[in-house]
Amino acid sequence: IIKGTKSGDKGVISFSNANSNNNNTISNNDITNAGTSAADRPLYGINSAGASGKVNSGNVVSNNNFYDLLNTTLTNPSIVNIVDFNTNWTISGNSFYETAAVNSLSNTIVSFIKVGAFTAGNGSSNISVTGNYIGGSAAQCGGTALTKNADATFNNELRAIIVGENPGGAISTNTIQNISWANNSATNVTMIYCHTLSKNFTIGNNTIGGSDSKKINYT
Repeated sequence: IIKGTKSGDKGVISFSNANSNNNNTISNNDITNAGTSAADRPLYGINSAGASGKVNSGNVVSNNNFYDLLNTTLTNPSIVNIVDFNTNWTISGNSFYETAAVNSLSNTIVSFIKVGAFTAGNGSSNISVTGNYIGGSAAQCGGTALTKNADATFNNELRAIIVGENPGGAISTNTIQNISWANNSATNVTMIYCHTLSKNFTIGNNTIGGSDSKKINYT
């Protein structure tokens, strides 16, 4: 088990931009929080933001369980955050879930996987997101629904997967289901969100929703 707590813009695992971080594999781990409250959870599970001339390349994140990591007190939390100056990453076979209900503690956008560059020309490409599971209270969208409760004051927009500039990349064969997401007023829920910079990548063969026991319920 790998555990982490809130530390600025760091993740439980972070790839810095001091030098290029290449050809690493993070596989077959349970990755979760080490905090005593929801507010202590980290901003990211895995975070990689390179820099010009220091691109992080050839890394693999596979077959991990990411659970109990959502922190709705922070600005735009994401469990796997592979953004500017990253190329040739593979994110596959991972499960993202919450073992207990999450509450809205601020107005923020929540995502599980965020990939690609979000500033034009910041060098991200060929990031593959395949065969991952988002939802439920156990691996592979199992157990009861991943639940986010409504709050009288705060709302959380859900963007399950966010894609920025990622030419040559793919978002395919992922399963997003078994989710119950509630807010007190109309707030967007998007399973695959394409940023205005996203282009020249593939989306295909993803499973979104399912039978009554695996449905996505939004209120």
